[in-house]
Amino acid sequence: MDLRDLEVFVAVAEEGGVVKAADRLGRVQSAITARIKGLEADLGQPLFRREARGMRSTPAGEELLGYAKRLLDLAAEARVAVAGGVPRGTFRLGSMESTAAMRLAAPLTALGQSYPEVEIALSVERPEILLARLRDGALEAAFLAGDIDEAAFESVSVFREPMALVLRADLSAARPERFLVFGLDCPNRARLMDWYASEGISPKQIVEIGSYHAMLGSIAIGLGAGLMPEGMLETYPDRARLEARPLPEPFRYLDVRLVWRAGMHSPKIAALLDLLASGRYA
Repeated sequence: MDLRDLEVFVAVAEEGGVVKAADRLGRVQSAITARIKGLEADLGQPLFRREARGMRSTPAGEELLGYAKRLLDLAAEARVAVAGGVPRGTFRLGSMESTAAMRLAAPLTALGQSYPEVEIALSVERPEILLARLRDGALEAAFLAGDIDEAAFESVSVFREPMALVLRADLSAARPERFLVFGLDCPNRARLMDWYASEGISPKQIVEIGSYHAMLGSIAIGLGAGLMPEGMLETYPDRARLEARPLPEPFRYLDVRLVWRAGMHSPKIAALLDLLASGRYA
């Protein structure tokens, strides 16, 4: 496949139409349309459905998108390798909500300042979504905690988060019975269940919440307790209403890792790891 065709295809898929893709790539609309038609003819499959408000990917188009991004990434990495390994291009990076809120503003700003040819695109999602997007090539790397398939991915530990049981400050229950948690893939939820199981008890009620700030607000009005990195409390404006109790060993610390597909260690990943290890962004 022609990489220029794939570049056009990705632009149309992400922009939702020919007009915006042409603006993004600095090309005329007729050239964009011609390349899409040529790619569809080559593959023998329609890649888009033409709709009144733009273009939507067909199932074949959705399937191709992940491969196209991976091929374009590999081509960009090849150019960088030949040019001397200077990071450049779009860095599609994923993160859990807590890490994005507490840890990433300073290092990602420093990365952009150090490498002006790198454009950072950060996605904040649940761990299972981040892993799926890593597998299909939609993300180049992601900050994750919990179980990781060591055969499919490579990773380096970058943050060690002290974990705390958070509850309303005027509640004194030694072991809260109602917990606010995220989905089943949440490493904090798994840690809570492991901690309680180690003491031969279990929460009596689990309530799923969609975000940390919603969780902190719910804790502040007494709807339950939550398990989270201690640093998340500093992001909540009504911090005085909350109490944080450090978890006992061996549940005290959560290891956050930068994860990427096996064999896909790029100059951008190397630059980010070097920056995090050096602490130059502090």
